[in-house]
Amino acid sequence: MRFTRSIGLMLALLVCIPFAWGQEGEEPAVSEDIEVVSDPKGDVIVVCPIEGDIEPGVLVLVERAVEEARELNAKAIIFKINTFGGRVDSAFEIAHVIREASCRTIAYIEGKGAISAGALISFACNDIIMTEGVTIGAATPVYATSEGMAPAGEKSVSAMRAEMRALSKANGHNSDIAQAMVDEDIVLRGFVNESGEYEVYEVDSDGNDEADTKSPDEDEAENAEEDAEDSNEPDIGTVVYDDGSELVLAKGKLLTLDPDEAIKYGIIDRTVESLDDAVTHFMLGGGTYHIVEPNWAEVAFRFLTSPTIAGLLLMLGMGGLYLEVRTPGFGLPGIVGITCLC
Repeated sequence: MRFTRSIGLMLALLVCIPFAWGQEGEEPAVSEDIEVVSDPKGDVIVVCPIEGDIEPGVLVLVERAVEEARELNAKAIIFKINTFGGRVDSAFEIAHVIREASCRTIAYIEGKGAISAGALISFACNDIIMTEGVTIGAATPVYATSEGMAPAGEKSVSAMRAEMRALSKANGHNSDIAQAMVDEDIVLRGFVNESGEYEVYEVDSDGNDEADTKSPDEDEAENAEEDAEDSNEPDIGTVVYDDGSELVLAKGKLLTLDPDEAIKYGIIDRTVESLDDAVTHFMLGGGTYHIVEPNWAEVAFRFLTSPTIAGLLLMLGMGGLYLEVRTPGFGLPGIVGITCLC
């Protein structure tokens, strides 16, 4: 029996040690075509994928990408964003890490797009570019219930809205558009300014500033706006006011933009077809791509911290400890419980 317990304890240690080693002692994985040394010419472009659920494992990867960009004296970091969102706390931390980068940061949106937490991360970058067929927005916080996902309370919405506002202002993006992706009470209007650019701005959600700007047919405009609010999709551009502005987003709707809308509203300049196309557009010149790929420790960490696996490990850990308490001595259930919880 003692021999069996000793073997079990050794197996538990073997399971735990690699993860501890990976967290503290693992050297960052780098692409084979480049060495992690300072480049005085700054001809390196770091490329970091942000895919799947946003959670602590993605944060670890982004931290390594920013650190390697600093060591390489990179001219830019391109974050390839392809996510439906994830944990808000992880998204906040990722955004703050990106803001601390020593070089230009670019959000390259592809695949699934930049939804929810992905939109927050995009606005944390200096520049945003999109491929065809993707979207950005729908960033209001939600939480899981027995009946599905439900909107979070005003406290969470307020924090997310403020973060989006701060990040967008810091990087020269339209903060009203960013906040409208979080808060469904925001109403947006747009107009073509003297420079020929389409400008989007927030108005009072109660319509208090609309008295002097409505078209002569006031009732018709009011009815159109009410219909827009009651419909499943915002009736963009159908409510026109005397000052030449038009309704962009009605109250009660979250803003999500496709590439054409993002171009019209000034979030991006154009769409691109590839990473090379994006590099050309931002005039980054030639250089070497340094692809930051997850190493084995990061892959394992991301797997173990995913909500499904973390919940399963917690259940197994508590079950193992319960069985150990109910069983004389110390044996396999205790080892399994401790291993799952560590």
